[in-house]
Amino acid sequence: MKSLTNILDRITLTKEDISGMIRDAKKEKVTEPEEVVQNTISEDPFISLEAFTSFITRTYLVTGQKIEDLSNFYRDTVDNSDLREFINNPPNKNLSVGSYPMTDIEKKLYYIINKDVIIPNGHPSELWFAIVFNGKVTGAVGKSTPDIEVGSETVSLKSYDTATFDFGKIDKDSAKLLSVFISLSNILTSAPIDTAQLSRIDINNSLNLLESNIVKQHIKEILKLGESPSIPPPIKTLALQIERLLNSDNPNDLHNLVVKFCNEIDDLLKRKISSANWWGLIIKGNSTLFLESADGIYEKSKCKNNRLSNAIANFKGWHLWINGTQLETAVTTRKNKG
Repeated sequence: MKSLTNILDRITLTKEDISGMIRDAKKEKVTEPEEVVQNTISEDPFISLEAFTSFITRTYLVTGQKIEDLSNFYRDTVDNSDLREFINNPPNKNLSVGSYPMTDIEKKLYYIINKDVIIPNGHPSELWFAIVFNGKVTGAVGKSTPDIEVGSETVSLKSYDTATFDFGKIDKDSAKLLSVFISLSNILTSAPIDTAQLSRIDINNSLNLLESNIVKQHIKEILKLGESPSIPPPIKTLALQIERLLNSDNPNDLHNLVVKFCNEIDDLLKRKISSANWWGLIIKGNSTLFLESADGIYEKSKCKNNRLSNAIANFKGWHLWINGTQLETAVTTRKNKG
């Protein structure tokens, strides 16, 4: 006790010291709850339009990607507790081959986003996909053509009413290849290709004719005539045109031409389809997402027995159109019951 008393005797606190300690204690009690409240407010994206816009931009867009006024989207979700919960805590689905019918809440969010959201150089459904699969919309600022990044994977997304999907414009080399083939087919066969459609059926018909014995015989006769110095100029011009179009060491071998054409078509498909790791195909009528890997689509789309596969619909408008019903997970437009 004596030692404790001695210690207390050596502690000298003035009135001002005591008052300061009391003020500090009161300050801590007041400021701590205020900081907690402030943090809680900043974490709620629905507290204001500004907070919501910041949250969507920060969470679901890559740096540089723009999204236009989100006021309508905010207005249509702020008073719906289910949508608020879904946006705050999305399902974070994994990328996997298969068909994914939208749940009721996913469907509701999809149609609200498509109605309210504008993404420059992109489609509103990209934001829906980013929310559901925990990704980011890349759009025009992406490293290549894909629309969404999910971790290290890239996704190109299509949203249609039918099961025929536009995979985008083909490159110049591919367009040149098709142009040469069209010219050759129109010269040599009796089944000209409709240049407005460039359908798989027309192209395969021409490939069949090019390998027919009658066309082979016609080619040999024309090329032989072209070697004659007395041949009329129109026949000579036709022979030279055929040789140029064939562009082969053995222009009489039309089978090699067909093989070469299909090999180049396969290269075209690989370049185009492999621009993303995954392709998401949404059929709006039955609210279903079909996910396919790029490798899977390529295997289904590449030439079969030197003919275009049934997965190729056409090259209309110099774009590659894929028939979704022929893919690994067949894309259907049948509406869900109920």
